[in-house]
Amino acid sequence: MVLNKENAMLRQSLVCMILAAGMAGAVSCANLQASLPRTEGEAALDGLTAPVEVQRDAFSIVRIVGEGFEDVARAQGYVHAQDRFFQMDLMRRSASGRLSELLGSPTVAMDLLVRPLGFTEVAAGVLQRLPQKHQDWLEAYSEGVNAGLADLGALPPEYVMLGVAPQAWDAKDSILVLQTMNANLVSGERAERVRTDISEVLGPEMLALLTPDRTRFDAPMDADARDPAGGYTPAPIPGPDVLDLRREVSHLPAWDQLFIAESDVVPGSNSWAVAGSRTMHGGAIVANDMHLSLSLPNIWYRVQMEWPDRDGNGELGTLRVVGVSLPGVPGIVTGTSGHLAWGFTNTEGDLVDLVRVEVDPENEDRYRVGDRWERFETRTERVAVRGADELELEVRVTRWGPLTEPAGDGTALALRWSALDPQNTNLRLLDLPWARTLEEGLEIMREWMGPPQNALLADRHGDIAWTVAGYLPVRRGFDGRVSVSWADGDVGWDGSLEGDSRPQIIRPASGRLFTANNRVYAGEGDSGGSLSYGSGFANGSRAHRIPERLDQHQPWDEAGVFGVDLYTRVRLMHR
Repeated sequence: MVLNKENAMLRQSLVCMILAAGMAGAVSCANLQASLPRTEGEAALDGLTAPVEVQRDAFSIVRIVGEGFEDVARAQGYVHAQDRFFQMDLMRRSASGRLSELLGSPTVAMDLLVRPLGFTEVAAGVLQRLPQKHQDWLEAYSEGVNAGLADLGALPPEYVMLGVAPQAWDAKDSILVLQTMNANLVSGERAERVRTDISEVLGPEMLALLTPDRTRFDAPMDADARDPAGGYTPAPIPGPDVLDLRREVSHLPAWDQLFIAESDVVPGSNSWAVAGSRTMHGGAIVANDMHLSLSLPNIWYRVQMEWPDRDGNGELGTLRVVGVSLPGVPGIVTGTSGHLAWGFTNTEGDLVDLVRVEVDPENEDRYRVGDRWERFETRTERVAVRGADELELEVRVTRWGPLTEPAGDGTALALRWSALDPQNTNLRLLDLPWARTLEEGLEIMREWMGPPQNALLADRHGDIAWTVAGYLPVRRGFDGRVSVSWADGDVGWDGSLEGDSRPQIIRPASGRLFTANNRVYAGEGDSGGSLSYGSGFANGSRAHRIPERLDQHQPWDEAGVFGVDLYTRVRLMHR
């Protein structure tokens, strides 16, 4: 594998000076220099079928050129490890509940929270179910990661400071990285606890008033011009027969159960697409701004990947994919292949449920299912803690999922979440570079299983589309807003929305699409409306402003569309 650079020396010197000054002599400047990625010469990378070239520009943004995707994925693993291995290690440990092995007591609470989910076993099950092609890609990537780590001149400084050696990477670890992202992106548990407390203490009428599923700021893309908020109607204010504020309300839960703390507020993402009919050049434009937690290094890793590929007519050309990748996983998360561009925002839907478990009052090892008692499955998790004694955690699991923190009234709760079932995660997104048309891209998005995302797509013909990708639970007998018992079998999940039943908008007459973690679809019912996957969407003020900006003028070019992304005024804050 050939390594080329433009100008990495200045960057390396600055990194050395900054880090060495902050580490109080724990790591020498020479060690820091040696731990930086190789940027020149040749590196041996076993398993390549042909030479691969890795180029870095002046900003160290990587371009990988090979003779096939598997070779390119192997080289991608190499550069990910050289640049970001500690980040990758923390992500796999976060999902598997093994942070404390590395970091000690400060992360014990995080490990104890994650261990009941059993992500390590889930990841093994996901890997086993993947098609052989995807398994091969993960294996090649993993071998590249381990080669890149071994080819560093010194250990990454984090490991030197901790006094430990990094552990090798394997294909299952890439699935764990995806599960960490799943946990970061899927919400609903905390809000469901709050709604359940409100409903039990103040009643369903007050719940409807205080936690509406629609607001006057909503901006669904399919809303009628006569009803821009997409069916919003203010909930009536209950009278004194429902809640009399002149009387004391007894049995209020603790305040920390009724209010969502600042740490629960999730940053928002934006995306929009403009069809070719509204651009200067006739090509569609996709803008995507994924706002996840601020971190150092950044979550994403910019990369360009190229390999020969034949088109639908059998003509040999170069498939060039440009975008951002996720260290720990091969391929591109969001970007463009020249044939198709795609971007994501989090749905912020209600995609987990807390099941009220009816424990046998005469035998706490059993819970009710129908007219009988069923025993909890149990297992013991052993949590290693660096510098301290190993901890043991007993995990109890129901047919709906593991037990989690009890409800405010002490009722046992089980967590129902699609990510805990191996069959509900796949790597179908890795196939997007080969999609040539809007329809092919939509098919992949509909078949992908992972954390549900608003997916915007545009093809080279100027067409645009939106759908919701990922696992969308179909609820039976309840709406998921509050916790209920599933013991009688009349409520539960009936799989995921599939195929054309998913919400989607294809080639809109308006020539534009937009998402901002808001309620993006007003439609309801069997065709798959917004309430099919929750009601906890972000306030629509951002989404309301995007189409206003897009409709101000046309035709658009890339610079103009980027200008929309830089807009900072918030109408909600206007006096």
